Amino acid sequence: MRRFDKVEWLGLVCLIASFIFLCLMIQIAFSEDKIRCSETQVDWSWHSYRVEGRRCWAKGYPGKYRPSQLYWPTPEPIPITTPMKLPWEMNYRWVDPNGWSHGE
Repeated sequence: MRRFDKVEWLGLVCLIASFIFLCLMIQIAFSEDKIRCSETQVDWSWHSYRVEGRRCWAKGYPGKYRPSQLYWPTPEPIPITTPMKLPWEMNYRWVDPNGWSHGE
C-alpha cells in the first residue's frame, strides 16, 4: 500500500475544500431572496414573525430573517364559472312581500 506525502495530502485537502466552496456557492446562487410566509407552524423548528400586521411562520431560528425578507403570497384568483349579467339584462320585477301580484 502506497503512502501519501505532504504535497499529495495538501492537494487532496485543497480539492475537498474547493468542492465544499463550490457547493456553498451553488446553494447561495439558487436560494430565494425572499421567504414565503406560512399561516401555520409546521413543526417546532419554525419561528413566527410579524409581517404586514399578520403572524408569519418561517422555518429557522429567531432572528434568522428580517421582516423585509418575508412575504405573503398573492391570493389565487377566483375562477368565474358563469358569466355575470349586465344591468340591462337582469329582470327587475318587484314582488310584494304580502303575496299580492300585479294582475289582481
